[in-house]
Amino acid sequence: MPPRPLPPPIVATSNFRFADTAELERALRRDGHMYSRWDNPTVEAAEARVSALTGAEATLCFGSGMAAISTALLAGLAERPRLYCQAQVYGGTYELAAELLPRWGVEVAWFEPETWPDVVRGEAGVVFIETPTNPTLRCVDVAALAEAAHACGALLFVDNTFATPINQRPLALGADVELHSATKYLGGHHDLLAGTVSGSRAFVERLWRHRKLLGGILDPFPAFLLHRGLETLEVRVARQNATALALAAWLEAQPSVGRVFHPGLPSHPDHALAARQMTGFGGMLAFEVPGGRDAAVRVVDALEAIPLAASLGGTGSLACMPVNTSHVGVPEAERRRLGVGDGLVRLSVGVEPLEALRDDLARALAQA
Repeated sequence: MPPRPLPPPIVATSNFRFADTAELERALRRDGHMYSRWDNPTVEAAEARVSALTGAEATLCFGSGMAAISTALLAGLAERPRLYCQAQVYGGTYELAAELLPRWGVEVAWFEPETWPDVVRGEAGVVFIETPTNPTLRCVDVAALAEAAHACGALLFVDNTFATPINQRPLALGADVELHSATKYLGGHHDLLAGTVSGSRAFVERLWRHRKLLGGILDPFPAFLLHRGLETLEVRVARQNATALALAAWLEAQPSVGRVFHPGLPSHPDHALAARQMTGFGGMLAFEVPGGRDAAVRVVDALEAIPLAASLGGTGSLACMPVNTSHVGVPEAERRRLGVGDGLVRLSVGVEPLEALRDDLARALAQA
């Protein structure tokens, strides 16, 4: 009997050999494996796991979150070249929608969390949202927006990276497509780049052809790491939910801190919606440092236990300033309009003890 490993084995091959032409031609019809740019057993194992988590009929994995977002949008917009895009999205998504898609004939209409009823109506297309948003944690009513999108023949895409499938289930709320930068929480250990797109079997089949031709499939080794990260996702997220909410409440009470952004705080403008739509408020928060950019720089530079780094969602906490990381490509006037000020600090809360994180922040705030 051949060995039966518990985790999926890493099938580190670019191509597959065949016993005869008949077997090769079956693989051409996707009854088997032909070439790892098309699909790969290790990648498929991770895809099946993500589908189970999200409640999707099917999932595809990509080499990064932006590869997942861009390929999914190209597939969704192929027959309906109109994008309704939430203005408060990750900076890379904003740049894609503002700079590249219009060059390819896509009409882009922007909306705010409060203004989507005035924008998403009348024409088919793709509606793209991120909830909670990066970095101010604004939330959008997924169920209501899905109903409005479907009424005009549009598809609703939800970037669920910040919430994770543990805290929020967009597909169950009516969304058509759920996307993740799996580099973040799904991987969870700051050691891989990956993206996922989950949805109906029909949409994912159309997406598969785009991925095959654009070449954005995930490599087998990161797929193995992603599967490993998914094993502990629920445990990690539960710890991060609790620590982030406690830390946000503590920060809100500090006189040296301005506004604190976390959907679990009653002061957050979308707290009631988040409480209704999510089962946990997530491990992300942001806070303003009075004094602007220079003051925020002093705070992040003074941190010792919390590294200064641009990513999020791992076992270790990370701090950064969106002005020079996630939103560096967003024009300054637009960034300020969206509430991403020069003095904003974003904090991704890991699984460390609350006291260690609180003490590091207290010392950094005092020094700054």
